[in-house]
Amino acid sequence: MKNLIEISELVTGFITWDALKMLFRDKGADQKSMLFLDGLLQHRWKTDESASAELYQAKADDKRYQMLKSRIRKRLLDLIFTLDITSKIKTAYYRELIKCYRLLFAANQLFVLGKISLTFDLLKSAEAVAAKYQFTSLRIIALQQLRELHGYMGNMKDFEKTSTELLNLTEINSNEILLDGIDFQFRIMVRGILGKAGTSKFDPESQIKTAKSIFEKSKIKSHRMYAAYHRAHIYYYHLKKDHKSVLKQCLQFEHYLLRGQKFTDMALVAEVALQKLDTCIFLRDFKTGKLSAIQCDSLYRRGNYNRLIYQQYYFLLCLHTGQTEEAIKVFQEVTGDSSFKKYPEERIERWRIFEAMLNYISPDGKLRKFHIHKFLNEVPILSHDKAGFNLSIIIAQICLLVKRGEFDRVMDKFDSLRSYLKRYITLKENPRSYYFIKLMLMLIKSDFNVKKCRTASAKYLEFINAESATGQQVLDTMEIIPYDMLWLSLLDNIEKQQIALSAKKR
Repeated sequence: MKNLIEISELVTGFITWDALKMLFRDKGADQKSMLFLDGLLQHRWKTDESASAELYQAKADDKRYQMLKSRIRKRLLDLIFTLDITSKIKTAYYRELIKCYRLLFAANQLFVLGKISLTFDLLKSAEAVAAKYQFTSLRIIALQQLRELHGYMGNMKDFEKTSTELLNLTEINSNEILLDGIDFQFRIMVRGILGKAGTSKFDPESQIKTAKSIFEKSKIKSHRMYAAYHRAHIYYYHLKKDHKSVLKQCLQFEHYLLRGQKFTDMALVAEVALQKLDTCIFLRDFKTGKLSAIQCDSLYRRGNYNRLIYQQYYFLLCLHTGQTEEAIKVFQEVTGDSSFKKYPEERIERWRIFEAMLNYISPDGKLRKFHIHKFLNEVPILSHDKAGFNLSIIIAQICLLVKRGEFDRVMDKFDSLRSYLKRYITLKENPRSYYFIKLMLMLIKSDFNVKKCRTASAKYLEFINAESATGQQVLDTMEIIPYDMLWLSLLDNIEKQQIALSAKKR
């Protein structure tokens, strides 16, 4: 149902509801098809179960419903081929890419219908577009089909010329495939998608050397090769935890992308801007990060899922650099946007945790009313994500309890913290979290003896500062407030509470 809703939304972005219904009627649509289409366009159902129950009083696996759904899907997909979406695409690179695909599609249809002359014209146009914008794989398809037609017509001169061009493109295409493969392997490594068995077989040093060798030895360097080469290096430096080199590589890549070439890919420009912003969190470079955030703001439109990702990075940058007022502005902008409620529930939950930490560091009354008791007593959705934000939930709860001076309830967190450390955190894979939990356990065991903890925590803080986190892969487990900053803040808050409590006793 989700895919069908997305297809219908795409189609209705170009065709009015009334016009779409008319097109269906012209195709001889039956009553059930019209009822299904109407319900789909009205967003009446979120699941197949609810749609089938209303239309057939049956379960989703009912054969009649499945056949109806298949018919509607086919008709909507057929309409997609007739849509001209180029008017909504700002980047010439992608407009021409779609144009090239459409030309190849039309040429194949005409060939089947026996319109050889028109097929020639469309294939030549597709090949010309592909050559200009360096769509190597599409150019190969166009040339292969042109060569086939030349052979079919007995034109040996053009047949041999096309064959030579195809052979020349083979090396470029091969290099693109190899560099793309290395690029994706680095991305998989950084984002932590591979299991331990997969990561053990990947050698970053040899792979980056291979990428450099392929790139430097290539006589012709295509846009796709440039993109894969730069990307691989960006992710390589992420793995090395060399954030300064990540930023430097991003700036070099951005310079290449924005130098006015005809195939400038704005989607890649947006990706690099996001990479810069992410890296600035680890460098705690607010000035550069804010410039990247402004860039992201102009590239990611409202409602786009990546816009929420950039806002999350910028929010974290603000907290990591002590820009609390700016963090509040970002939070209010995100949660006040009408599209916020449409995001997946787990994403909304993350901003609840952000709100909790904002309430911890902000003066009382600075933010909207926060249901602190609800956050402290209910188990948020993300607590089921043991390898993700669960630790952030526990830390946020402890911080709020400290701010309220409820140290007895903080003591109650001791067992859950210790259990979490044993079950989900390892020194090798999560060194900063490991040492920070050690600090928290020490704080509770010392009965909140701030003076003792300040002295004893020095070695742990050294370990934490020596272990910088990598970027990207830890977006969901990233420290909302850096552990070194948060630890000192907690000690200061505990000290204030203890002084205030002593004053009351007098």
